[in-house]
Amino acid sequence: MALLATLITGAGSAHAQDVQAIDAAAAPPTAQFGFAVRSRYVSVPAWFLGLFTKENTTLSSFGHFGAEFLHRKGNRDIAVGVSWQNMSPPDGNWLGTGKQGYKDVDYVQFKDLQMWGIDATFIWHNNFNEYIGVHYGAGLGLGILTGKILRTSAGTGTTANNPCVDNPGNEKLCYPVTCPSGPCTESELQKTESNPNRDQAGAPHRFPETSVPGAIPILNFLAGVDLRIPDVPGLEFRLPEVGFYNAFYIGMGVNYLF
Repeated sequence: MALLATLITGAGSAHAQDVQAIDAAAAPPTAQFGFAVRSRYVSVPAWFLGLFTKENTTLSSFGHFGAEFLHRKGNRDIAVGVSWQNMSPPDGNWLGTGKQGYKDVDYVQFKDLQMWGIDATFIWHNNFNEYIGVHYGAGLGLGILTGKILRTSAGTGTTANNPCVDNPGNEKLCYPVTCPSGPCTESELQKTESNPNRDQAGAPHRFPETSVPGAIPILNFLAGVDLRIPDVPGLEFRLPEVGFYNAFYIGMGVNYLF
């Protein structure tokens, strides 16, 4: 009887432990909260702009800073962020696809064009060990644009002796006819703004581009490496991180989870 009681008691204890293990595995992981900061080198390369234009100037700058609030459960984060991003490439000549350089090329100036964004992103983590892992995700947001774009026709309107026919992207050769001695200075371009006529190649005047929207959707895709220091729980480095945030980027971030 004693042996039977021992067997029954032991079996019951083992069964109870198994049930507890199953319940623990089925229970949802504890949620964590935290914050993060990020910085990025952003680029809108020529090959991408070439999908829409024949001539352009590319954006390439250390021009993105942001902060995020994080909610993590299991291997998934929900990140809500705010950011600032430079969207001003250098001044230069632009020509649309299917357009003619002698009459359609414009000298375009970007005056502090910036995007202030808010976004929400889902991020998943795969951890290889306690030190390193990877993450990837996608999200959407809204960007508010500030600054302006100024345009001035740079062609002459005729093909005769017009350098814009063969060199539409070279602002040292192809420039507004109101500047006969060479590329226009800022003061020379300002004077053309008083021209009451419509901007055209033969009689250019600088004008603000009115088709720039006040707000645009943000598409956000990201992937990167997670680096952790086990002795500092909650601290994570996202280095490097690459993706698309209305411009291609490579950058880094730092998370801290409570």
